[in-house]
Amino acid sequence: MIPRLRLSATCLAIAVIGCDSAAPLPDGRSSKSAAIGQEFTAASNPAGTFRPKPCTLAEALAIADLSQLRLPADATRTEAVPFSYSYSAPVSAERNTPKSLADLTAQLAAAGWTESTDPAPQLFDKGAIAYFQKQGVWLVVSLGESRGFSLTEPGKEVGADLNVTAMVIGNVDPRPLPRPETIEVQSEEPNSVSYTTATELLAVRKFYQTELPKLGWRECVWQPLAGIEIPMETKEQSQWFFQNGVLLNLNLQRIDEGTRVFLRPSLMKSDLPLPADADEIELGDSPDYLFCETKQPLADAVSFMKKEMESRGWKLTDLPPNPEKKIAAAFSLKHEGRDDLRCEFLKTERYVMMQLSVDR
Repeated sequence: MIPRLRLSATCLAIAVIGCDSAAPLPDGRSSKSAAIGQEFTAASNPAGTFRPKPCTLAEALAIADLSQLRLPADATRTEAVPFSYSYSAPVSAERNTPKSLADLTAQLAAAGWTESTDPAPQLFDKGAIAYFQKQGVWLVVSLGESRGFSLTEPGKEVGADLNVTAMVIGNVDPRPLPRPETIEVQSEEPNSVSYTTATELLAVRKFYQTELPKLGWRECVWQPLAGIEIPMETKEQSQWFFQNGVLLNLNLQRIDEGTRVFLRPSLMKSDLPLPADADEIELGDSPDYLFCETKQPLADAVSFMKKEMESRGWKLTDLPPNPEKKIAAAFSLKHEGRDDLRCEFLKTERYVMMQLSVDR
């Protein structure tokens, strides 16, 4: 049997942390969002609203490149890559939340980003959050000042740091996505939605398993982790769907009123190919991982993966079959700046199982 890794349990933990952080928006708010090159309006009641097709990783890369943004000379914990930009730097009279937000807004405007008015930027005592769009792709910017403490004198406060983060979240606005009958909306933002429904948790799962595929989304199934027993209650709380280069996470919590639902879209970091008839899909990008079943003949499945991975710049080396592990075909993959991968195929009477994972 092909050794199975997962769309990790770490992803589940990340999905749970910080879910209550978003502030509520007023009822009746309209929002301008778009597929690439398109606009639409989404009211708080999302029924019947136009929904953009999720972008591919290549489309997002052609639009968003945060690596060109300027970093302060004295900044620490810096990152400037296409989909993520962040730094920490000492707070001063010339560097605080309002001034740094204005500076970053100017840089983004010069790069073609437009500041969203719905939701409008929110400025707090020592923090801020703002949203931007460029050709339908969303970007969220957050700033926060943190107190510093002396390393030599415990408890003594020293200068504060300003922490700045910008993150590309793709072109999927979760606000117009379908929902079961809703009791209350806790928050609605371009990067997350939280609401309460009287619908029981398992019925909510079934609702999304039925409705999201109508919009082109495919579900990533939960598979057992070797040697780790995950309680069923934990498994039931997380659902993952994907389309093109966008992952959509649903975190579900049982409460007295019914179920609280959190929806959060994110861009994948890797572009991994899938056969058109792929089933039992598992997908991850930290590290790269893909598992699926296909009814294509073994030779066709192998040929498909080779062609698709080579078109993405990977160099392939055929590996011998391993009858002892029931591996009917395999090849290794190398790409500059990426972890080495291995693709393996197991053939059964009814389908071919395919796994792409880090070659350790």
